[in-house]
Amino acid sequence: MWLRDKKSGRIELDVNKFDEGYRLNNGQYENGDGKMYAIAGMIGSGKSTLTKLLADRYNATAFYEPVKGNDVLEMFYEDKEKYGFLLQIDFLHRRFQMIKDAGKLDRAGQITILDRTIWEDRYFTLKNNELGNINDIEVQVYDRALNNMMEEIDSLPKKNADVLIYIKSPFEKIVSNIKKRDRVFEQSGADYEYFKLLYDGYDEWFDNYEYGPKIKIDLTHWDLSIPEEAEIVMQKIDSELALIEERKVV
Repeated sequence: MWLRDKKSGRIELDVNKFDEGYRLNNGQYENGDGKMYAIAGMIGSGKSTLTKLLADRYNATAFYEPVKGNDVLEMFYEDKEKYGFLLQIDFLHRRFQMIKDAGKLDRAGQITILDRTIWEDRYFTLKNNELGNINDIEVQVYDRALNNMMEEIDSLPKKNADVLIYIKSPFEKIVSNIKKRDRVFEQSGADYEYFKLLYDGYDEWFDNYEYGPKIKIDLTHWDLSIPEEAEIVMQKIDSELALIEERKVV
């Protein structure tokens, strides 16, 4: 795997209880070591909503998934077999740039929230390969590009996110969320098989992510669009991040 264990060292995550040298100053860490949180999860699970909520809560910079105005994405939904590889290469380059941009802010002591990242991207490539949208040779080309990018990321002070936050919702709720949002290209009933295949493999992907701290947030009974319920989820994340930090210190 191209993910590496983070170097040891104390990192404070609880925004309300900072030790000396790790206090926030207008959304920045005074010691110059920022924090990078990666949001992962199924299409329609609420990643973008959670990204905004966390960015507002932690006074952080949000990096959203490059969906709006992405012509390649619309082309993919029109013809997945024709444009599957093009979409994954496009997303790969965009997410690579996202990591580099977030890394600059991270090194300046700022907090960044990433709405899906390069560490999750290959999962979509493999699932599209299962469906026949991307062939085996295209996967090999993708992997070569990915490995070259990861070599560059490996040379950076921070090689992966400080914490991966995976959000999980029932499939029926995800389908409902997709139908509600204003993305015409996602509304075809033919996309159900694609969404279901992605959904069925996500827990395994999360379980196999073992190169850095991670937490799972179950949204079965919570709606992030309802402020009171969103606050409950935010407090849960606060607590989980604090526990991760406590385990690092011991």
